[in-house]
Amino acid sequence: MAKKKMYWFYNPPKAPKPKVPELMKIEVKKVGDELFISKNWFNLSYMWHTGKWWEIYPDLTLDECMDAIRDEPHFMP
Repeated sequence: MAKKKMYWFYNPPKAPKPKVPELMKIEVKKVGDELFISKNWFNLSYMWHTGKWWEIYPDLTLDECMDAIRDEPHFMP
């Protein structure tokens, strides 16, 4: 039986994922909490292939936004 040829391939190491500093996480959470306290309604939009934003769902709660993002085809990658 013939011997199987071996090939070498270049396999570069993966770049490390960037770390978000704890101070930035705290600041973002603080700003987000302030937004939720002042207004609990959101307008959900997506960017069309032309580079323009299209608002498709006005005045949704956070849970409704998350459901739409999970279930609607407009938000699929």
